Order: sequence, then C-alpha cells, then structure tokens
Amino acid sequence: MKLGKFFLVMFCASLFCLATAAQGVTEIKRVNGQMRLLKDGKPLLMLAGELHNSTSSTSFSLNKAMHSVKSMGLNTLIVSVSWEQIEPHENAYDFSCVHNLIAAADSFSMPLVLIWFGTWKNGESSYPPLWVKRDTRRFFRVENADGIPVNAISPFCEEACRADARAFAKLMAYIRENDRNHRVEVVQVENEMGVFLDRDHCPAANVAYKGEAHAEFMAKAYARYVNRVVQAGKRELNLPMYINCWLPDGAKTGTYPLGGPSPELLKIYKKYAPAIDFVSPDLYADDFRGYCAKYNTPDNLLFIPETQRKAGLAYYAFGEANAQCYSPFAVEDIYNDPYFLGEYRTLGELLPTIAQLQGTGKMHGFVRQKGDKTNDSTAFVIGKVRFVVHYITGERFAHGIVAQIASDEFICAGVGAWITVDDATGKAATRPTIGFAEEVELKDGKWQTRVVLNGDQTYNHRLLYLRGRMPNEPYHENGFDVPAPLTDVSYQRMFRPEWQNRFKVSGIYRIKLYDGPKIVKAYP
Repeated sequence: MKLGKFFLVMFCASLFCLATAAQGVTEIKRVNGQMRLLKDGKPLLMLAGELHNSTSSTSFSLNKAMHSVKSMGLNTLIVSVSWEQIEPHENAYDFSCVHNLIAAADSFSMPLVLIWFGTWKNGESSYPPLWVKRDTRRFFRVENADGIPVNAISPFCEEACRADARAFAKLMAYIRENDRNHRVEVVQVENEMGVFLDRDHCPAANVAYKGEAHAEFMAKAYARYVNRVVQAGKRELNLPMYINCWLPDGAKTGTYPLGGPSPELLKIYKKYAPAIDFVSPDLYADDFRGYCAKYNTPDNLLFIPETQRKAGLAYYAFGEANAQCYSPFAVEDIYNDPYFLGEYRTLGELLPTIAQLQGTGKMHGFVRQKGDKTNDSTAFVIGKVRFVVHYITGERFAHGIVAQIASDEFICAGVGAWITVDDATGKAATRPTIGFAEEVELKDGKWQTRVVLNGDQTYNHRLLYLRGRMPNEPYHENGFDVPAPLTDVSYQRMFRPEWQNRFKVSGIYRIKLYDGPKIVKAYP
C-alpha cells in the first residue's frame, strides 16, 4: 500500500472512530430559541423519577427498584453515586457500585441521570469518605460566628476541592470506559450547596470576606469550588452537567443552605461557574409556575430533578416552561399510586408531540396551583385562536396541555377543566368554532379514536370538557357479570359533586376548528 493511501485510510478510520465515540452522547443545543437536550440529534425529554439516596448503593436494592420504575412508565431514572463508596481509602478506588448501576441500566434499558454526592449533600458533608471526615485539620469545616465548626466542609478548603475534583474525574473516566451504551446521559455535581448560617466564619473565609452581602459572598465561594470539580470531570467525559438548588422560598436565614444557586444568585453562578451547563431547582414550593419561569431563561435550561410526587405539574413544566426533565423524588415509594401511574401513561403518549413543539409557540401548558381561586381560569393564544381554560370547582386536579398539530387542528390533554375557543383579535367577522371533537390515545405512533364527542358531550361544540380517563369497575353481584362501560361523557357531569370525586386522570382529545358564527349562546 502506498504511503499516501495508507495515511488516507488511517485518517478516515480516525474520523470513523470519532463519530462512533460521539454517537449516543447527550448534548445541549439551542432549538427554536430554547436550550434543549439532544441525543443523536433528537430531542431528549425525561419523564423521570429520582430514587431514594440509598437505593442505588447495592445491586440488591437497585434492581428491586428498577423492576418497579420500569413498569411505572418512566423513561429516565435519577440515581446517586457517593464519594465515600468509590474512594473508601485515599487514592484507592472501588467502582463496584457504578458497575452495578451501568449493568442494571443495560439490563432494563433505562437511561440514567447521575448525582455526584461529593463534598456536599443538602448543605452538609455526610457523603465524603471517612478519611476525609476524620481529618478536620486538612479538610476544615464551616464555622459559625463563635468559631464553632458545623457538619459541612468549607468551600474555602483547597484540599477538599482538589480531592473532590480528583475523585469526580476518576468517576467520569470510569463511565467513559465502561458505559458502552451511553446510559448515563446527564450528571448532577454536588447537591443543594449552601451554608445553614449567615455565612462561613472559618479563618479562610474571614480572610476572603470583604464586606459584601453574605449570600453573594458564599455563592461566589461555592461557584468557584464546584466549577473546578466540573472542569475535572469534563476533561474525562464531556456530558451535560448541572447543579441544583434548595429554594429559599421566603424561609429565614439558617433554615436553608444560603449561597446556593437560588434565582437571585443565578448571575453569580453563571459568572463564577461557567463550566456548569445549567442550574436546576428542587421544586417543592407552592408557586410552581413562578419558579419554572425563573429557571426557564434564555441562558438556562429548565430541568426539574427533584419535586413533589404529583405528575400533574409536569403538564405545565413540559408544555409551558420548556422543561427537559420532570422527576419526583423517592419515586419508588409511589409504585402503586393510580393517579401518578395514570398521568405518566398519558404523558408518555404526549411526549413525541411535546418534543416537536417546545419553543415554537404552538403549545401551552396550564395548571391550577395552591393560591389560585377554585373557579379561576387562564387564557393563551396559539396562532389566531384564543383559548380560555376554565378550572372546575371541586375537581381534585386541574392541569393540561393544548398543542397545535395542524392549522385548524389541536391536541388538548388534561383533566379538571373545560376549554373554550375564540378569535384572538376580537375583530374578525367570524370566530373559531369547534367543528369536530374526539377522545384519542396513541397506539403504534398514531392517534386512535376512543370515542367521538358531540352534542351533550361538548354543549353542541361550544366547549371541550377535559373529563379525563376513568377506569370503571365491572359489576359482579347478585348473579350479574356486567363489564364496565367507557362511562357517560356528558359535560353536565362538570357540576355534580359525586362525579368530581370519582377517580380520573388526564385524557387526550383532538379538536378541529372552523370559522363559525360570531354570536352563539353563552357557555354553561
């Protein structure tokens, strides 16, 4: 073989190896003006759940949980890896727990988000190895104003930062070499950083302190620390990496980790921790919509790695706030919750449509949250159509999504509300009118009709009632064996307390509009 041909072959082979190595790796790109997670060039939406912190510590407990969550409809699992397990002795590493994670993910075909419990977890230092915990001189602690140390390593501790970064780099190198199917898609670095004091008063912190606001002072320290840890990990494997926040939500200083990446400190983290790809809220606050907006910004990606175990909030997160992940904490605890299972099943059918429409302006989500009036409503415009969502008094849950799939065709999903349509300008001679409505479900990638809705079901097409899916029970008594029907779908059920108390989860509906008469009879 001639020398030039040999080098050409080797060059092509190297390009092939690079392409093969990149295949399957998660990346962040801007799509439709929004930061999005992509894998193999396709949108990556995580209908996820986070396991208890200790569930992933052994293959026994992990596999038990995997069996459950795989059947629950999750498409991603958030799991933890602790520093104390992978480096029980300094510079002596044991990756058996990581091996178990990757093996289980392969066995169940379950993508993973990895949480690195390094120096901090929930503002304290309970997950570093024992050799770190014992050496309080080398790995010195945060101190209060009286000079008394607390159970948290100081972010001003250079030795701790170097040791954490080294261990995290070893972890990422192990994943690079052993995660052949790229199950690990995203990594969280540290957990809910911050200090349960007004600030750190250890000697190193006092030297660094120049009189600035305490929250900003601590935020700079944590940001610089975690930035170095992330940089070390990315040199081994450049996956998307984020940090999360215990939201203050109006709490008093000392009751939450001050200096973490809360909304008012995001700019500091963006400046002093540029290696971080995005910042995430652990969202347990009542103002779910408000906090989604604070983290869904042009330079940040909304990723909710930890939240309350209510699936209905995900409709708003995905449909309105362009969330890339929604993940209730301790998800294995609700393996038998029919509301959660039903909502995740419906969301699973909607994910392809959501992924296609995020950031286009052709989709909106809605949710009634604590503090709203019981009969409140919300409105939004898609194209030339103004939608008004009327929340139903007495319904336990009220949430959903409206998505435009054609010029005159919309997918509406949800429960606990009814929807009306009108002209967005108010100046047209006609008005958008529901001409056809049906309940649908996704089967084999196509929408299949469950029932056509008309007449009493839509108040003669004046509204769409999000009645939800209701699994009725068959009747087996007194010699009868009667299977359960689909159920009466009349809109009149909206006003009956006995109907509102029935079990139901979100349904999916398709409506087609036409230019109808300007004046019609009022809605019920």
